[in-house]
Amino acid sequence: MLSSTRKIFFILLIVLGGCLWQVSPCAASDEWRSEFDRICGVVEKAGELSSTELSQLITDSNTLEKRIETEGGKEKKLYLFRLKKCRNFFQFILESNNLKKPSQ
Repeated sequence: MLSSTRKIFFILLIVLGGCLWQVSPCAASDEWRSEFDRICGVVEKAGELSSTELSQLITDSNTLEKRIETEGGKEKKLYLFRLKKCRNFFQFILESNNLKKPSQ
């Protein structure tokens, strides 16, 4: 027989493993996942992008958001949250760049 401590550990391991599996980025549909990776993968160099590129990323984010809402599975909330963060960051950079232009 397993000790009570081992039983509890085993149960927690199963429960936590199941929770992590449900929100795993690997579980996302490949159809929209590549678009998600493309959009949010540009966040690190968003400050170097032109206003046109930033506007296009914002438009692409809005389009993908609607797609994830209709096609997304269990991980839908996670990806929507992350996508909105990326989109809002692009919007912030775009607005910051527009504020800098008149003073230059």
